[in-house]
Amino acid sequence: EDLFKKAGLKIPDTWEDLYTVGKELKKMGHPVGIPISQNYDTISTGGPVLWSFGGLEVDKDGKTVKINSPQTAQMIEWYKKMFRDCMEPEVLSWDDASNNQSIQQGKAGWIHNPVSAYIVAKTMKLPTGDTINHHKTPGGPNGRHETDV
Repeated sequence: EDLFKKAGLKIPDTWEDLYTVGKELKKMGHPVGIPISQNYDTISTGGPVLWSFGGLEVDKDGKTVKINSPQTAQMIEWYKKMFRDCMEPEVLSWDDASNNQSIQQGKAGWIHNPVSAYIVAKTMKLPTGDTINHHKTPGGPNGRHETDV
């Protein structure tokens, strides 16, 4: 939250807003921390991004594969530019704890995660416990979508 105030940035309402904000955060030395690796956090962000662009893994019938679509291509292009302009290469090898640790240590400027990163920072009395905040998952042309566990 302090980084956003310091730079005069608005909390991102859409994934495109996050791209705009993410470029500034990276310039400040605090890149976006979205894992792009083989873990649950990658899926829990990828799903909402895909769905917000109007893409689907399978049709509503549960049988017809729908992943090969223009909407999926849009999602992939969004991830490519996010990775190139807003993230660091380390996100390609992160595990489920890495994004939390990155923001708790003061490196990442934004992560997509439940409130666990904040709660741990507060409980452990980390310096970032007073600077981490949370907001709704960004949306896209097809609305705002989230995962649930």
